[in-house]
Formats: sequence, structure tokens, C-alpha cells
Amino acid sequence: MKIDERNIDRRVLIGLRARVVRHPDPTIEGLEGVITWETSRTITLRTVKNGRPREVKVLKEGALLALELDDGRRVLLEGFRVVNRPESRARRS
Repeated sequence: MKIDERNIDRRVLIGLRARVVRHPDPTIEGLEGVITWETSRTITLRTVKNGRPREVKVLKEGALLALELDDGRRVLLEGFRVVNRPESRARRS
């Protein structure tokens, strides 16, 4: 099944481009990258800073993420909607 704005909260997010629009930790706001890992409470973003790749863990709770779908569309996702194990969300679909 194709990922879209109606089912994004039931899909595994690994591989999607993401930007942190809002977060309780202001140092994380504006961070952009590709989601490389996901746990029940965090996502890991692969980003580039000063020309060097790095991975940053971002708490889902309280975050507002802008995700780029495979077809280029962007959707906003409130982090609390995906605070759960990715495989559990995928099973619900």
C-alpha cells in the first residue's frame, strides 16, 4: 500500500526525508535529513553538519515533522500520532 497523508501514522517512517518543524528542544528545530531508524519513542535522522554526516535522535513526543513522501508531496505529522513501535503501527493497517 502506498504511503499518503491518510495512512502515514500506520507506516514505518524509515527512508523518508524529514524536517523538524517544531520540537520541545529548540536546538532540534529545523533539523533535516533522512529517517534511518525508528523506535517506539524516537526517530534517528541522518543529517550533514559542516560537511560531515551525523545521526541525531529525535524524540517523537511533542515534535511536528514535515515528511516528504515518495511522490514528492509533503505532509505534516504530529509526533504523538506515531509514539508506538513501528511494527505495531504497520500491523494495524
